[in-house]
Amino acid sequence: MNFAAYRKPVVQGRISVRTVLAATVVLASLAGPALAPVRAQDQSKTPIQLLDEAKRNENADVDRRYKATMRRTEGTEAAKVDPWRTIRPAEAGAKKPVEARNRRLKKH
Repeated sequence: MNFAAYRKPVVQGRISVRTVLAATVVLASLAGPALAPVRAQDQSKTPIQLLDEAKRNENADVDRRYKATMRRTEGTEAAKVDPWRTIRPAEAGAKKPVEARNRRLKKH
């Protein structure tokens, strides 16, 4: 029996479903090991515990740096600068901000 007569003619440029399916199976079999989970170094801890530990370590590092900065600046006095001094209304007996500004401009 000749089955070639029942076979559909192959059209140039078209890909059969069988070819696509075979390519998909091959790619899936090759990608399987790449997607496998990597073994953790410490299997006694869950991923959530590892994340919590990393966050605690990071918080401790931030606290350590903050305390070091506070120790360095402990003896220094903060400059008493009022950035709003020219905006606030003048107190009784004090010069007006505009007059003070004009005086500064005349010096230069």
